[in-house]
Amino acid sequence: MKVRWLDASIRLRITPTELTGLILGQELGQTIEFPGGAAWTVRVLPQCRAADLIWCGDALCVCLREEDVAELAEGDTEGVYFTTGGGRPIRYFVEKDFPCAHPHPEEAADPETERFAPTEGYLRRKQTALTERP
Repeated sequence: MKVRWLDASIRLRITPTELTGLILGQELGQTIEFPGGAAWTVRVLPQCRAADLIWCGDALCVCLREEDVAELAEGDTEGVYFTTGGGRPIRYFVEKDFPCAHPHPEEAADPETERFAPTEGYLRRKQTALTERP
């Protein structure tokens, strides 16, 4: 699972194998450990009663309902998207990981990962982005 954390959003990108795990009711998790012993963990919980973003003990938990997982499993669905309530809303989403739209520098040392085949919508957006470049 890839994690992108911004000021008011969190994006999780999952592989086909991870989606299969969610369909089977398995929790996903990703942890990064920092020097000095600190760590940050995010988990995806696939069988919640409500979609939510909560702090659960030692991790940020993205709670999905069974119907959210079923929607994510549909062929043309690229992701499931939510916004928290409250004073300062946070957008959070779980998306299928598609091939990169642009090459990364060698120094990034991105590992090869399993990816979904692009949807028609993804391919159209990618083509539009390529043709609109200055």
